[in-house]
Amino acid sequence: MLDEKQAFNKISIFDYPDIKQSKDQFSNFRTNRIQSYCVDILKDNAWKTIYMSEQPMGDCKVIHFPTAYKTSKLRLRVLKATAPPSITELNVIYTSKSK
Repeated sequence: MLDEKQAFNKISIFDYPDIKQSKDQFSNFRTNRIQSYCVDILKDNAWKTIYMSEQPMGDCKVIHFPTAYKTSKLRLRVLKATAPPSITELNVIYTSKSK
């Protein structure tokens, strides 16, 4: 659970990639599992989507929001994946904007 009194405007998500070795036994290829996803927050007892992407997540996805949010719960919904997702870390952060 999150502290609903603390605002956040940035999330970082780390997804474990699949690594395959090429036929030359020298090169490696990284394939990201999560292909499309969204981030929801609980607001007024209902889930509200605050971010959605149809692009592969990559090893580390950093999402900067144009506004700050406050919530007690956040969820990551994986809409499409090539294999079961493996989230190794998810950070919810507030960063002040420099002028």
